[in-house]
Amino acid sequence: MVLRISADGSNAKTELKTWTQDLTHTQTSDDSCPNCSQESTRGTIGGIMPQAAITNADAGVTVFAFDEATCSDQVHTDTSDQITQCADPALFSLMTSVSQDSISSQVDHISIAQFVPALQREDGSYIGTSEQNNQLTALSQEGAILWQANIVDSMNNPKPIVPLYAMADGGIMATTTATFVTNQDPLDPVNQDVTTRVINTKLGTLYKLDRGGNIILQLPDEGSLVSWTGRWYLDPPESISQVSVPEIIDFARTLAAFSHGNPSGTNVAGRPWYFKLVWQNEFSLIPDNPLILTELKTDISFRATAIKQAAISAFIKAFSTLPVIADEGSPDTGDHRVNIVKGEHIEPPTGLPVCGLTGSFPPVSNSSVYYEQNMEQAQWAINVQISGPKDLKKALNRSDLFTAIGAGIGNNGAHEMAHQFLLNLSGMDDNSTNTYNGQGCNGSNSPWIYNGTDIHWGNMTFQALKKVLGSGWHR
Repeated sequence: MVLRISADGSNAKTELKTWTQDLTHTQTSDDSCPNCSQESTRGTIGGIMPQAAITNADAGVTVFAFDEATCSDQVHTDTSDQITQCADPALFSLMTSVSQDSISSQVDHISIAQFVPALQREDGSYIGTSEQNNQLTALSQEGAILWQANIVDSMNNPKPIVPLYAMADGGIMATTTATFVTNQDPLDPVNQDVTTRVINTKLGTLYKLDRGGNIILQLPDEGSLVSWTGRWYLDPPESISQVSVPEIIDFARTLAAFSHGNPSGTNVAGRPWYFKLVWQNEFSLIPDNPLILTELKTDISFRATAIKQAAISAFIKAFSTLPVIADEGSPDTGDHRVNIVKGEHIEPPTGLPVCGLTGSFPPVSNSSVYYEQNMEQAQWAINVQISGPKDLKKALNRSDLFTAIGAGIGNNGAHEMAHQFLLNLSGMDDNSTNTYNGQGCNGSNSPWIYNGTDIHWGNMTFQALKKVLGSGWHR
């Protein structure tokens, strides 16, 4: 039985299945055996494991129950009980999807014992454990076993394993870190009658598995967890310098990409927004201050890493207090994207090039940031003047120039990302200074976009972003 309780208190029950078991009892007692009897049991019993329900995208919930086929004969005498299994007990899993208070699909007799789901991948398949958490299992929405994997110790004995994260490429992260809960009796039973609940953690190993269940990476698990903003931390909190952070994870775009429902582990389905910077440009330097000199255009691909790092850093910082994981991506990754493109765009009303552009009609999930305009305006922001080849040579050795180009791309990218949600409302493109939402990206007039000044969202804009983003991803 699945019980749905809505926020307003309304509720509904959905029956998953009816199981039948027959028990026949025959009294065979006589004077020599007053309490003799025989029993025969035939049928199937069912049950639901703890944490056996998981969100099914945003279309309802999928619940896993187990079927146990039983068949036994028992003979009871005054001195003994004899039980004979007429068939080995068979354990199966039952997968039921429930939507709108009714069963939308059901697969019976899946040959997995006590499957407990933990994650859902982007293709809809589930990752969980079976056989008392000793076996990782991937299960399709049709109930097919895609793969199973045992993590074994040096003696080839299976180790308990816990799925942690589903990734965009279909892989997963899992750990052998184990948590033990014990109840500690009071030291002074006379004056203290409360039993203390003690939680102990034994750190294990982190494993990364590809979409086919093959182990492709393992490293010591130091207990670091990912937050709603994509930062890694320890619980209890310790200095971030003490945390060995796993490699960057591109999390799956599902409501069950995190174990226990979300980064907070509250067993409520949810996840952060995924914002991506997508590079589609060429890296060049064209002198623009004091005059544009296209004949001195120079390839600066060797500075691409520095530009990207500065851009990603600025982009992440803009959303660091919101439930957003911002990082570099590729086309069609993440929920919303800012594409850095080559060339420039001239706005018809003004006839001037712009640093970025976002569509005006929702829903919008892509924006453009124009590399060339950001590169040129960075020169004005930090006063890099290039009048000839000698000046160009000097400029190519100025690391602050490439940091400024990257910062401009990241900050203007954050500005365009906000347009995707707020359009031209809530303080977007106002006359504020030192803000992400302010109008204009001219390096001379708005140098803070490029020069490392600590900028922020205007209060009206931030409150609007907090309202639309603050509860995590939603349609």
